[in-house]
Amino acid sequence: MNVPSGSGLIVWLVVAAIFLGLYFVVRNTRRKSYDAYWDRKQAEIDRRNSDPDMRSE
Repeated sequence: MNVPSGSGLIVWLVVAAIFLGLYFVVRNTRRKSYDAYWDRKQAEIDRRNSDPDMRSE
């Protein structure tokens, strides 16, 4: 196996850092989006439950 050294190693480390950073950005964005979706969904359920015209009785 040919392990890079010198400038090649630096390039690989930079590329790995970029991919790792992108992974964390996407993961956090998806988590926030998911949480916001469930907050909106719960707010809609709460609005329906508190509105007398929307209740199914």
